[in-house]
Amino acid sequence: MPTLTKNKKIIIGLLSVFLILGVVFVLGAPNAQAGIGTWVLEGFAWIAYGILWLFSKLVAVAAFLLEAVFAIEKSAGGFTKATIVTSGWAITRGLCNMIFALILLLMAFDTILQTNKFPIKTILPRLILVALTINFSLIFLGVIIDFAQILTRFFIDKAAGPNGIAAQLVNGLNITALFKTPTGALDNTKTIQAALGGGIASLLAIFGSLALGIIIILIATFALAAGAIFMLIRLVSLWVLLIFAPLAWLGMITPLPGLKSIVSDWWDKFFKWTFFAPIYAFFIYLAVLAANTPFAPETAAQKEISGSVFLNSFLSPDNGISLLLQYIVIIIILLYGLQTAQTASLKGAGAVTAWGKKAKGALIK
Repeated sequence: MPTLTKNKKIIIGLLSVFLILGVVFVLGAPNAQAGIGTWVLEGFAWIAYGILWLFSKLVAVAAFLLEAVFAIEKSAGGFTKATIVTSGWAITRGLCNMIFALILLLMAFDTILQTNKFPIKTILPRLILVALTINFSLIFLGVIIDFAQILTRFFIDKAAGPNGIAAQLVNGLNITALFKTPTGALDNTKTIQAALGGGIASLLAIFGSLALGIIIILIATFALAAGAIFMLIRLVSLWVLLIFAPLAWLGMITPLPGLKSIVSDWWDKFFKWTFFAPIYAFFIYLAVLAANTPFAPETAAQKEISGSVFLNSFLSPDNGISLLLQYIVIIIILLYGLQTAQTASLKGAGAVTAWGKKAKGALIK
């Protein structure tokens, strides 16, 4: 019985779909002289444009989230001044000081018993250097982060202008400007019917333009939302890395068993996330420039494409093809910016870490 009931629902659903499509096809047929087909086509045009308008709000939400993350970083009082960082860093620093005391105690017993397992002449200078660097590690790392933040704010402030990043990106990625308003599109329904024969062909033209707009909107939303998520991950990651900085500092100069790989990974992540922001902010600035810079006037070939029944009926008459290409360029810049920020910051972190290892070796010698 459950299977029969399920099959009945599927059959009824399929029959309903075919019935609706049949009615639409009949009403949209070319011989519908009473204008009923045109009325149905106009209704679907309104629905398509409404769906496109709703989807376009996703871009606004993603752009707002991206701007909010940048605002949080700016208003958090600096990475090194955040309460969670200062409190956590004080705890790990205290733990490192306890380790120093334990090592000094072992050195004292070693000197008394003359076992020479902890030679004071070689270990004591390193311990003093470690103690000094650990207590000032937050200040030193804060200088590096502040340098990256200055570069980030420079590009973000340039891109934001008087209205903010979200407004700039939303205006640049306003997909509804690419298509005609329902009134403008509905003026051409008779042209569509005459050229495409009405019915299903005309509906495919409408929903084809709808699908194109939704695809562009979803990709743009993904590009902006991914940027906001990565920036939020950067914020939390740097907080955690700063909290455990004393342990990384301890392992860098006086490596304990099992700490070498952890210390190297700490430095790689620190430089990666620190310089991810300025690189990504630079590409946001480029995306805003692309949004505010009109493309060249349409060529004869572009105008010929714009003159097609499908595009001319739904794209804006004001350089519709140029606007479409401009939106695609903006999206490519945002996506490429995410990829470049990840790869470039990671490679830079590897180079700095390698330099640090060489400096460490020279210092120990």
